[in-house]
Amino acid sequence: MSAIADLLADPATGDDAIARAAATAVGADLELIARDEARLLRHSAIVAALFANAQAPMALVNRAVAACVRAGVRVDGIPGFDDIAAAIKAEPIEAAARSTAAPVAFDEALAESRRMDAAEGDSTADAAAAADSDDEGEPVAAAAAAPAQPARARRVAVIDFSKLKLFEKIRLATLGNAFCRQTLLRDSNRLVAMAAIRSPGITDREVIRAAGNRAVSEDVIRYIANSKEYLKLYPVKLSLVGNPKCPLALTLKMLPTLRPDDLKNIARSKNVPNALSTAARKLSATRNPNAS
Repeated sequence: MSAIADLLADPATGDDAIARAAATAVGADLELIARDEARLLRHSAIVAALFANAQAPMALVNRAVAACVRAGVRVDGIPGFDDIAAAIKAEPIEAAARSTAAPVAFDEALAESRRMDAAEGDSTADAAAAADSDDEGEPVAAAAAAPAQPARARRVAVIDFSKLKLFEKIRLATLGNAFCRQTLLRDSNRLVAMAAIRSPGITDREVIRAAGNRAVSEDVIRYIANSKEYLKLYPVKLSLVGNPKCPLALTLKMLPTLRPDDLKNIARSKNVPNALSTAARKLSATRNPNAS
């Protein structure tokens, strides 16, 4: 008998202990935890821990989430849970049974993201830069990328995001690799995009790239712009100020923190709101009144 089986069998084991175990469990132990439906409904943090455990098969997570939805239990630790619950309730019983039985597309996508990382390491983030351009086709990242176009074509072919349901996209955005995050950051559903930007695996480099990307939603840009941690990174601020999707009130606050040359570039830019370029010109002139 495994240690987790012993925990589950012990009536003195608290629900918090099972939630902690669910976060790192593998194989048969995950099934044991998910099978205790009464405990899942009593302590929904266990379901959230299963969702965040990359070793938990999608079918198992789906069953646990569906059980909570049927019982009217809200899982606060899952992004966009209310929308996921509405989708589950609207799904016909037969279709719901199929989706919880074998969500192959998600498991294959997550497995492929792991293979990509194992084979190429951090280069997956660089390859994602090929797809990471603004809505006018202009590159928004200064990071050097390896030959990206061929790699991009191969990866799109092996990870078909169109086959994933809302819940699966949200989970892949949370648990997948840099390529998954960069793709799902531009998803038309804000819940998916927000799950990607909030992913625990996201890097500063990815955030810098997202901050300057006109193809991501304003919700993502606003989230970055309101993050004290991300605003400590100068390239993030510079990317946000140059992105017309960033709310003007926020970019105006960032202007005084820009370096002189960057401030002049914003003052001359035709890709930012007039009010921002005007403010940049005035600020630049105030700092250097003798400039010609």
